[in-house]
Amino acid sequence: MATTIAGVLERIDTESREIHPGRVLLTLLAAPFFVIGWVAAHIVRAAWRVITWCWVAILVGYRVANGEDPTG
Repeated sequence: MATTIAGVLERIDTESREIHPGRVLLTLLAAPFFVIGWVAAHIVRAAWRVITWCWVAILVGYRVANGEDPTG
């Protein structure tokens, strides 16, 4: 199906009339909070991974030092 310039312009005009300024403003106001939350979640996930890895390393080291190593 061939697309004409007039058809594209009409589609753009139709879709642009469906955009509500209030919704756009609320989206722009909410976007920084979303980004901050997304970044915070990744930081917390990475910190949790580091903390649990260190804790398990301590436990394994303790078991090996006390002769409780299950692998031999």
